[in-house]
Amino acid sequence: MVRVALLSLVERTERQPDGALGELLVGGRPLIGHQLAQALALGCRRIVILVDQSIADLAPLRNAAERVGAQVHTIGSSIDLVPLVTPADELIVLADGLFASPEAVLALLAQEQGVLCFPIDEGLAAGFERIDINRAYAGAMHLPGRLVSRLADLPGEWSVPSALMRLAVQAGVPLRPAPAQLLAAGGWRLLSSEADAHRAEEDWVRMHVPAGEIAMPGAWLANLGVRTLGPTLLHAGTRPALIGVGAGLLSLLGVGAGWLGATSIGLVLVGLAWLVARATDLLAEIERAALIRPAVRFRTDGLLDWFFDALFVLLCAWRIEGAANSSFGAPSFAPALFAPLVLFGLLRLIPRMAARTNGRRWRLSWIADRLIAAFVLAVASVALPFGAAVALIALALLGVSLLVTATGDPSSPNPPLTNGE
Repeated sequence: MVRVALLSLVERTERQPDGALGELLVGGRPLIGHQLAQALALGCRRIVILVDQSIADLAPLRNAAERVGAQVHTIGSSIDLVPLVTPADELIVLADGLFASPEAVLALLAQEQGVLCFPIDEGLAAGFERIDINRAYAGAMHLPGRLVSRLADLPGEWSVPSALMRLAVQAGVPLRPAPAQLLAAGGWRLLSSEADAHRAEEDWVRMHVPAGEIAMPGAWLANLGVRTLGPTLLHAGTRPALIGVGAGLLSLLGVGAGWLGATSIGLVLVGLAWLVARATDLLAEIERAALIRPAVRFRTDGLLDWFFDALFVLLCAWRIEGAANSSFGAPSFAPALFAPLVLFGLLRLIPRMAARTNGRRWRLSWIADRLIAAFVLAVASVALPFGAAVALIALALLGVSLLVTATGDPSSPNPPLTNGE
């Protein structure tokens, strides 16, 4: 048994008769590429694309399929599909112009066979085809391969996906309701124009970037930037790796400024680099969720967090050493590292302590915001004796950590379990 996918590049856009719906760009990649990625994730190893004569360049789709061991076939009519699907096969059909959330597609089509449908009012309003008086076709099906042979008895000019849907209904394939909230949330829609594709990008980004209350100002700014500029960047084909290079350049500029004695500027630049890295990670997560290909992941809660902290410590140590009027190689550089190391160690430790002792990490999550740390230290570098300021901030954080520990409930090693929560 082989799982086969049927995709289409036939329907035309509203305002560009020469362009196919599947060629509309969503997130910098054609819609048909999104559907191909979903088909491959569903385990399809034979991809059949219904095309017309004006569609010629399918090399990128072929290459993407061949990388995972799948084959791409192009057909021009229903009769061409018959020999490609045996009665023992399973057929996944995605409608021309359908842009759907990969999570929803995998959840609804991976296991059970059926014709997905919406309530008639919501479905027709969203542009989907009517099935009967109560239901509208949702643009996706999981069918037994035996139905395909019946296409040979139909006129060749019929729409292949529509004909398959009718044959499935007549053969008693179950009509499986798809959650109507997918339509309201923008996670399941038919695209008909480039304007629809732009709206789909905006909704797609907002679905994957939280918009609720965020305690860390830096994280809030990163989210706001991605929600505002993310659709434009992705539509233009800007990959997260390119933005990550920008974060690296800001870091280098910050280190260079600190080396030349402009510690405040260096700290601010490194803080901005941390902010850009967070935005890069969000864009990479959006790409990963689209299933197009494994996204380059610049995770700021992993190694890069340590990298940025190391830069902050280095800049602070240079500033403390410079205030002591000693050269870089002098023995005083090692003592200059002590207070910054303690400071950033506490910045990492306190949120974790709060989460493990009383479960109120959200109240102290702002402490982990490196943008705040950068600006506070930059102001201290200009307005205060820097070494003393770093030491006092570290002492204040030490007091906070003691307070968190004292107000926690250490009576049980696992309070949620032992308290019955």
